[in-house]
Amino acid sequence: MSAQRRTATKRRSSTQRKPSAATPLTADAASTTVDQPAAKRVSVVKPPTVEERSRQRAEAKAAARKQAEEAGKTGGIVGKVVSGERTKGVQKFVRETMAEIRKVSWPDQDTTRNLTIVVIGVSVVLGLLLGGIDYVLYQIFEAL
Repeated sequence: MSAQRRTATKRRSSTQRKPSAATPLTADAASTTVDQPAAKRVSVVKPPTVEERSRQRAEAKAAARKQAEEAGKTGGIVGKVVSGERTKGVQKFVRETMAEIRKVSWPDQDTTRNLTIVVIGVSVVLGLLLGGIDYVLYQIFEAL
């Protein structure tokens, strides 16, 4: 240890000790602790008034609004409507979905009409077939 540290870490003698906060400072005590730093002053913190609290809330809301507006300027329509760290997964999902929809080759009107007719025809045929099987089985179980 250096000499400076040794002198800095020496204990104070009983005459050099600070008076405690509970003991009042007398004229004798003040004269013995002249070279000591002043006792810590206790400051009383007043609770904020209603006006101060409402002003602080308004300032916080304004700061949050400004931050949200700046975050919304970064992306397209999704960035303007939805912003924040929590929604990054949703934003990624929407972007990827839109990219996949652009890749789809949509059928023309004639193909759509023909395929719709096929679907309706198959549904009617299967309905008649299942209805007929149901009727036959019902008649068999009624006869027993």
